[in-house]
Amino acid sequence: MLSSSHTQWSDDDDADIRQTGNDDDNAISEDFHSGMATVLEEGRTTTLEDARDETSQLVRALAEERQLQFRRQASNEDRDEKDNALRKIRSVGDNIATLQAIFDAQQDVIDHQDQMIASLKWERRWAVAKHGWLEHLTTTQYVNTSHDAETFVWLAPNVSQSLEVCEREELWSPIFTSSVFLYSFKMKLVLWRQGNGGAASCGVMLVEGPSDGLALWPCDVLLTLRVCNETSVIKERYLQTDQEPDDVIRVSFTRPSSASPQKARGWQNVLEWPEPAKLFTVLLPNGALQLQLHMCRPQHCVAEAQCVIA
Repeated sequence: MLSSSHTQWSDDDDADIRQTGNDDDNAISEDFHSGMATVLEEGRTTTLEDARDETSQLVRALAEERQLQFRRQASNEDRDEKDNALRKIRSVGDNIATLQAIFDAQQDVIDHQDQMIASLKWERRWAVAKHGWLEHLTTTQYVNTSHDAETFVWLAPNVSQSLEVCEREELWSPIFTSSVFLYSFKMKLVLWRQGNGGAASCGVMLVEGPSDGLALWPCDVLLTLRVCNETSVIKERYLQTDQEPDDVIRVSFTRPSSASPQKARGWQNVLEWPEPAKLFTVLLPNGALQLQLHMCRPQHCVAEAQCVIA
């Protein structure tokens, strides 16, 4: 049995104890949450700073890598540009060399043509200027070599084609008129096939001309026939008209007229070839055969042969 001196617990005392416990619990909870908040805040701050550092390092690394890529790309582009420039320079150099070779060849042709044109008579130069040198070259030429001698050039066209079509073919030149001796004449070329080869003969026939009344008759000149290729004389034959037999002089070298036309007189087999390949070494590139007739007084003729068109 409890003494009456002991303190008597009352309901109020229990209420006070519970209240005190609750206050302590609340204080501890506040301290815990406050501490956790501090810890969390400190942890979060440390993590963001590290992230910023890592991000900055990553950004710097990416920037450096990107710059390196740019440098490499720029270097490759510079190298490609240099290579392209070098290729263009080499191509231009090759083109210049090619053009220079073409210009040199054209200049050689022009110089050669100028020399040939300079040798033409003045009255024939207009034909060269009007019709062009090639057209003039494929017909006839006239070269006044001196005051007492003349050379006439005939480019007989399509010789090889004529032999392909016919076994025998006669070709005539246009009419030439001598400004020194005043004779007018035509050249005749006779071609024929002999097996795989062939031969050619050439002659001269006097015709009526505008200066026949001033010329000396019978015709008294030394004729020199030359068969030439592009660079040299292949064959050379001679004929002195005043030393021909009288009957030949009468029908070939007296003054011609419509009532008594003259007959051609010349050279047999001035050119022979055993096969077509030999003929092609004589013909010009356009297939023509170059025949030159040199006319002079016997006492003024030059002995050595020369190719007027070389």
